[in-house]
Amino acid sequence: MALKASSDKTICISLSDFYKWLLATMAKKSKFLSWLGFGKSENKQQTEQAADADNQKQLAEQERLAAEKAEAERLEQERLAAEKAEAERLEQERLAAEKAEAE
Repeated sequence: MALKASSDKTICISLSDFYKWLLATMAKKSKFLSWLGFGKSENKQQTEQAADADNQKQLAEQERLAAEKAEAERLEQERLAAEKAEAERLEQERLAAEKAEAE
């Protein structure tokens, strides 16, 4: 390949040198490598990392909700047990009062 310089001198450049220069120039600009698909692996990795982070956030949220639900159920069971114990105590007092009146 021959190029004309501004001073009318012919510059001889081999085609392989031209391709090397072209590849180096385009690689610096990240265009050629992305055309070949080399940049896609980085994007894919970043996408996978973002998806993993989202999955971890969702898993943490699910665990938090499950813990809140378990705590609410435990508190409800305690409340029901306390109500039942109070009702039994009142019933025992009522029966004791009736028995005392009957005597």
